[in-house]
Amino acid sequence: MNSFGIPAVLGIPAGYPTITTRIYSDLARSADPAAFERALVLAALLVVVVLLVVVTGDRFIRTAVRSRSGGSAREPGRPESGPRGAIVVWTYLGLTTGLPLAALTLTGLTKAVGLAPVPSNWTVGNFAEAWSGDAWGATGRSLLLAAVAATVAAALGLLVRARPSVTWPGGVTAAAFAVPGSALAVAVLLAYGPWLRDTLLIVLVAYLAKFWALADRAVAGSFGSIDADATRAARVSGARPALTLRRIVLPMLRPAVMAAWLLVFLFGLHELTMSSLLYGPGTATLAVHTLNVQQLGDITVTAALAVLLTVPGLIAAVVVGRRRSR
Repeated sequence: MNSFGIPAVLGIPAGYPTITTRIYSDLARSADPAAFERALVLAALLVVVVLLVVVTGDRFIRTAVRSRSGGSAREPGRPESGPRGAIVVWTYLGLTTGLPLAALTLTGLTKAVGLAPVPSNWTVGNFAEAWSGDAWGATGRSLLLAAVAATVAAALGLLVRARPSVTWPGGVTAAAFAVPGSALAVAVLLAYGPWLRDTLLIVLVAYLAKFWALADRAVAGSFGSIDADATRAARVSGARPALTLRRIVLPMLRPAVMAAWLLVFLFGLHELTMSSLLYGPGTATLAVHTLNVQQLGDITVTAALAVLLTVPGLIAAVVVGRRRSR
């Protein structure tokens, strides 16, 4: 329901619009006064459908947890996948991720569309051309927005979860994350557009609303591992809550906070749905810049830009995966 980038690149040219691409077309391309009303109706429809799914799923999970807690306490064994499972997984990853990324890289290296992607037809000129225009500025804005959103979200997740009596953020952040980015962007535009339109700040507001859940869940899952005796000893010794948080809790949670920061940074770095609806002159991100170049029809330069957009995301994903495996 939330996907925009894939339907925009593959669906629009083929004549298969989705709700998210219709919202984008009505807001970004249409001059019809009724287009904004259609976008509002479609955004409201997305919100209603997603919230119904979230509420229903939450009740189902709560019921399942209660029924399990009343049954046997024996933990079910983890099934062994064996070599066949590994073959299936790696085949799936190769077909859905590895092969498309290889094709993307080869297209970015090839001199022109239609030429065989062999070394004799390779060139780095597409990557050099990809950095022309606003590419450098878009990259800087993407890095800035992702870093600020990750820092604020990780700090909020730590400060809110530091108070065990506060339990409401989990449901609120989950609902905000479940709302499709198209609908959330329209809501942010209605609320803050008169003051923040065409600024990076309005994009940052949308990022924080969307990605706080990622940091909150990452931090909340690690609070159970905190040594309660250490925090009690600090309080008995006269340490104030702020000092206890800084000297006792934060060192224990540092891996979780770093993982939360990297996770939000990764999502913010390649975010496209909200950015494409909220950007203005001079505020396009690298993902939006790549989409704009793709819509101009320059396939090889678009592929080079997509490679440049993918590499930092893969690096951040590897770092997050290593931290979570520890």
